Amino acid sequence: EPVLPEVAALRQTDPVGRQGDAADDPAIWIHPEQPAKSRVLGTNKKQGLLAYDLDGKLLQELAVGRLNNVDVRPNFKLGAHTVDLAVASNRDHNSLSLFSIDRQSGELRDAGEVPTPLKEIYGICLFQPASGEIYAIANGKDGTFLQYRLSAPDGRVQGELVRQFKVDSQPEGCVADDQRQRLFIGEEDVGVWAVDARADQPATLTSVIKVG
Repeated sequence: EPVLPEVAALRQTDPVGRQGDAADDPAIWIHPEQPAKSRVLGTNKKQGLLAYDLDGKLLQELAVGRLNNVDVRPNFKLGAHTVDLAVASNRDHNSLSLFSIDRQSGELRDAGEVPTPLKEIYGICLFQPASGEIYAIANGKDGTFLQYRLSAPDGRVQGELVRQFKVDSQPEGCVADDQRQRLFIGEEDVGVWAVDARADQPATLTSVIKVG
């Protein structure tokens, strides 16, 4: 059998304040001017969103509910202010939980929620094309994917549903390649699919790799 490479961890976060299967998905926010002040965001599936410095020290806890997955993008217009944005899937409310990130201090604040019709929301990722708009792609355990255009012209966040598609079984993880405008989605018992991330294009699934 081929020898697989090993990667050793250089840092470790403080443990989450809940027992069992709690710590889940991370995302890294990069400070626009001072990379050493960047933050590691992580979901606690029994509490909310956590923010750590690059040494793993816990800096913030936002107890907004059972968050599963989180992603970040820069330059979101929140009313008259420009902030960076973190979005997480909230399993308590079957919603998108939005958080503003101060571009200088790195402080996170609860920016509100966008409701979804999903019965069991699960994964989420963000897509930001060259136009600068931010889209959230959320999925449910039934295989449904919903793509929302996020905005907050008056300071209150809102999401416009712009596309919907489906896989045959339970998905979770997804990630967008902003430059190539491609979305990669994981169907847990099947494999990884690629699809055009643009909302005005057909959601034609192309297999990338199969399970096993």
